[in-house]
Amino acid sequence: MAGRLEIKISNNFLEWGLRAIRVEGCESGEVSNNTVKYFADNGVYCRSAENVIVSNNNLFNMGHNSLLSIYSRNCQFIGNHCKDGWGAPICNYGSLNISYRDNNIENCN
Repeated sequence: MAGRLEIKISNNFLEWGLRAIRVEGCESGEVSNNTVKYFADNGVYCRSAENVIVSNNNLFNMGHNSLLSIYSRNCQFIGNHCKDGWGAPICNYGSLNISYRDNNIENCN
């Protein structure tokens, strides 16, 4: 989802693919209650996003990062479950005022 002012991505089951959920350029929104399995790239990726809450997602076997924030602001990652990820379970690059809390990480690189 790119260039939307407000987004909501919730209650989805995604399995097998190159990229899972990428949120880019939005001003607010939420990514919640999704199950994401077996993707080659990142699980939930916020790029240049603002005021996005990523919560209660289940991310299994991500080939890169499970939760990724790049050049984003005022985003929150709360209560996500990251399991068996090949890369970092949480990665933040060039983002401001990002909070990570109550995330569960199992067997990630």
